[in-house]
Parts: sequence; C-alpha cells; structure tokens
Amino acid sequence: MGPPPTPAPAPAPAPPPIQPRPRSPERPAPAQIIAGVRRSNRQRQPADRNRDYQRVLDEEAARKAQRHDVREPEPDAETPDFQEEVPDIPGAFSA
Repeated sequence: MGPPPTPAPAPAPAPPPIQPRPRSPERPAPAQIIAGVRRSNRQRQPADRNRDYQRVLDEEAARKAQRHDVREPEPDAETPDFQEEVPDIPGAFSA
C-alpha cells in the first residue's frame, strides 16, 4: 500500500468587510484616481459643449451680419418714394 493522502490545505480566512466612512457634509468625496486610466478628451462636460455651441451661434450671427451689411446697398437720394395710390372706390383695398 502507498503512503496516506495528504490533507487539503485549510482555506484562507476571508478579509474583514470594508466599512465606508461617512461623508463630510461640507465637502464631497474626492474622485478615485485609478493608475493607468486617463479620461478621454472626447468625454467632454456638458458645460463645455454648451459654451462651444453658443460660440458657434455667435460666429454665425456675426457672419450673417457682415454678409447683410455687404449685400445691402445704401439708399440713394435719387430713389423716389412710392406714393400710395388712392382707390377709386372708397374703402376698397388695392392689391
């Protein structure tokens, strides 16, 4: 007969549970920093997107105003003012 079987090693004791510390009401808990993980530049804050969108709207408005200024010629003094025609029938509208 062979040697008797060796007993299995005892399982390691479980670590004690981690108790979370209560948060301070004055200051929020700091964000956890995980080594080797970096936040992507593509993940932007909503405030940044709103600011960028507003800047784009402002630039478009400025461009439209510049185009409007360029297109609109200044009125000449020689341009006659149109006089309203008097209708033949009182109270009638003209088309």
